[in-house]
Amino acid sequence: IFTLKEFDRFGGKQHEWIYADFHERLNSKIAKLFFEKPIGQHRAHGSMLSVSNIEKGRGRAMELWFGVIFEAVPITMKIIVSIVALLFCGIPGLIMSLVLVVYLVTSLYLNLRVIQDCTKIDSDLRKINRHFSERMDGIEKVKISGKAHEELSFISRNYKDVSTRDRDFWVWYISFSRWRSRFAIFSLSFVLAYGAWQVWNGVWTLGILFPVFTWASMAYDNFWQISSVERKIQFNMPSVRSMIKVLTIEPWFRTENRIEQVNWSLPPIISFKEISHNYNQKEKGSKPVLRNVSFEINSGEKIALVGMSGAGKSTLSYLALQFMDPSSGSVLVNGVDLRTISTESLLVGTGYVSQHAMIFDGTLRDNLVYGLDENSRKIVTDEHLWQVMKLLKIDFGLRLTNGLNTIVGKNGMKLSGGQKQRVAIGSALIKNPKFVVIDEATSHLDSTTEQLVQTGINEFFRQGVTALIIAHRLSTIKKCDKIVVLKPISEVKGNESQIEAIGTFQELVKSSKTFRNFAISQGMLRRKKKVKIES
Repeated sequence: IFTLKEFDRFGGKQHEWIYADFHERLNSKIAKLFFEKPIGQHRAHGSMLSVSNIEKGRGRAMELWFGVIFEAVPITMKIIVSIVALLFCGIPGLIMSLVLVVYLVTSLYLNLRVIQDCTKIDSDLRKINRHFSERMDGIEKVKISGKAHEELSFISRNYKDVSTRDRDFWVWYISFSRWRSRFAIFSLSFVLAYGAWQVWNGVWTLGILFPVFTWASMAYDNFWQISSVERKIQFNMPSVRSMIKVLTIEPWFRTENRIEQVNWSLPPIISFKEISHNYNQKEKGSKPVLRNVSFEINSGEKIALVGMSGAGKSTLSYLALQFMDPSSGSVLVNGVDLRTISTESLLVGTGYVSQHAMIFDGTLRDNLVYGLDENSRKIVTDEHLWQVMKLLKIDFGLRLTNGLNTIVGKNGMKLSGGQKQRVAIGSALIKNPKFVVIDEATSHLDSTTEQLVQTGINEFFRQGVTALIIAHRLSTIKKCDKIVVLKPISEVKGNESQIEAIGTFQELVKSSKTFRNFAISQGMLRRKKKVKIES
């Protein structure tokens, strides 16, 4: 009794301490495993490495941990103490020990069934949850496409299927557990009958019957409680197991093994050497998105990439940013293979503007200075921020209700698409990077604003920057030092280079059919009319 009371006292006293410690360790471990994977891997496994999957698993892990520590362990201790005490009485102890063995064997069996059945059910549930969440986020497209009834039918049908399978399994689980409980009741009844028989025959006294009754009842009560805890544990296990499976996917590369540092005293030289890349190279029959691409961006040079959609322009930028390693070939920074360069060292001097602006909930100032290190964030002045905003036309008029402290909302919901892009450009350039990658940075801007923002970007480039620019609008890259034209991968034969031509705007108008067609379609060149000469 003293042991059991001390265990209960310990559990109550240490509850908060253990909760805080486990909460910290769990979230730190999840963050470490999540952030150690390169960006390309997050893009490739986006449906698995999703917030909803990890958040669900994290919550279930907390429930599982406390179910084990504060319920299963104390209950198990009480069962063991009860059975040990009953063993001194002979047969009652053996009978309750048999009940314990039955519980252990059936628990192993039930756990195996949970793994076999519930893991698949949980996977299907997460799949339909992702679909439902995606359709809620894209409700405008769903409604405008007239798909509301179709989506409702699909979601209802799939939820019904998953719920039915889940219900059927747990109904079976409860029914099976009842037979185990009945065996425990029968065993308790037998112990009590045996004890009464022993007293009737004068073998035991009432003084012995009372503790036997007490310990047997305590063991039975705890068998019943541990069944409830067991179900709670097994209910949480599939989600926890799924989270662990996703988070423990081996990273494509280990950043800690890359130790070379980039010298940022001058704009770097970026070289692409015979680059080929296939996103699904392990899959039979998959085709590459890049083949045998080689060119160099000299220090302070501005190079633009042009090509049809799907030609691999963005993939080249991802390789330059170490999102992933190329399937073959190499990217060099100042002559050093990017595979050996520290990711942190590369990104500290690099600015990246994606075609999809990522804006965090918080203030305009928070988003502008996010890319700065801790010391720089503390010393950057409002005057400097306003200068950058003026340069890039980040002037939102009445929307700036509180200046730099204006709340922009989740995903920048209080800003227009063009305003979000300008904030993203400002965030990338405010740290004065020496290497800049811009992927369709002004695609959401009207032509007038685009020209003004482009003027600001060009003004920034005069400070000395190596730049890789991707754009469909040729007007934004007319002043680039060189333009690289990529052919569609379907037109590349054998081991020939995917690069159709490299040159200035005027040179490519003469030498590249693809570039000339782009220029004509965008009204930057007039198509020459063929004149028929009559004899």
